[in-house]
Amino acid sequence: KYITTKLPFVIAKCGMTLDGKIATRTGDSKWVTSEESRAMVHRLRNEVDAILVGSRTVMTDDPSLTTRLPEGKIKDPVRVILDADEYLDAAATVFHVESGAPTWVAVPEGRSFSGPAEVIRIRRDRQGLDMIELMRELARREIMTVLIEGGGTTHATAFEAGIVDKVMFFVAPKIVGGRDAVTAVEGEGVERMADAVALERMTARAVGPDLLVEAYVRT
Repeated sequence: KYITTKLPFVIAKCGMTLDGKIATRTGDSKWVTSEESRAMVHRLRNEVDAILVGSRTVMTDDPSLTTRLPEGKIKDPVRVILDADEYLDAAATVFHVESGAPTWVAVPEGRSFSGPAEVIRIRRDRQGLDMIELMRELARREIMTVLIEGGGTTHATAFEAGIVDKVMFFVAPKIVGGRDAVTAVEGEGVERMADAVALERMTARAVGPDLLVEAYVRT
């Protein structure tokens, strides 16, 4: 895709419960999926060029977004954080990890970020930042593969922008419930079922006690 379109190949990944929740109504998300699923995610991180998350995920979960594997050649992906609304705090762990890969913060045009990260300025659209423009900018920086690790708003923005090529949803055998619990893909959603994002070539396999569902977005 990178060669033919000058855009990165984008994977939307999430860990959710059987009823589609990625966190409880209080925001607790540790841990939705199993140790086996989390280990697979680290192997996936080892293969992609960049991880993309929203600033709320960074501030809520305080992740390092690095690759942690017991052995072998380990590569951290570039960490890309969306911060459309000045939610991000420079004290977050992601800005202070020891890593061979940089952290980039995408902000609206005319904005800056005072933390220890390179700033990418992207124009706004009605959903926040223009994701297609961001993908073009990442491609210019030779980012060929992007792993979106959420949260729900970031996933929604990515699907609405049409930048997702593949989904990898880890489904845990748990029920959380609650209309205020965080769902895997938020946003406004489509009005008609006919407008839903269509997937194809779907497969499912067990990963520990979880189920990994993989599919490609129909073009």
